[in-house]
Amino acid sequence: MKVIILFTLLNIWSNVDCKSCSYSPSQWCTSLASAIECGVLKQCLEANATKPNTLGQSVQVELYLESLCPACRFFLTSQLFPTWTMLQDAISVTLVPYGNAQESFDGKKYQFTCQHGEEECLGNMIQVRFW
Repeated sequence: MKVIILFTLLNIWSNVDCKSCSYSPSQWCTSLASAIECGVLKQCLEANATKPNTLGQSVQVELYLESLCPACRFFLTSQLFPTWTMLQDAISVTLVPYGNAQESFDGKKYQFTCQHGEEECLGNMIQVRFW
């Protein structure tokens, strides 16, 4: 019985990813890269969400995006949102769903042409209503 338990524990231990973190605990939440490497991203995001802004004024960021643009979606989900989550007291984000749209006036009304088609123009208009 002891042998079975020993083999079971060895098997579990050998399958665990023992990759060590190269940062000291005091540095785990200093950057997104260190939080990910050390496996504490969720904890860092939660801890930073409760910190007050010690900088005074927040940094103003305006992002002009397109509703159907894959690069815009990637930037929002992989760069802007994690940064905002960690620094939400120090950063103010304004999203403008216009991006690479072209406008023209035909004498009666404005016409908009979007890079990714009519569906994107519709998506941009819907996003304007919600933001």
